Amino acid sequence: MSVTYKTKTPDPEIASDDFWYDLTDGGYFKPKDFLVHQKDIEEVNDAIYTLMKFKNSVEDLIEEM
Repeated sequence: MSVTYKTKTPDPEIASDDFWYDLTDGGYFKPKDFLVHQKDIEEVNDAIYTLMKFKNSVEDLIEEM
């Protein structure tokens, strides 16, 4: 199953070597700069929040391994 969002070209264009870092910790990829529809922006922001909350919850466990 392929799910895609309607996107726009960001201004200025952003180049990245680490998509996940730039989307989460780095904060360089802002969904509002890439997505057309507000509903999609909110959905992606909610997903980022969920992933960051999960990361924060398990970070200590990962460091202990």
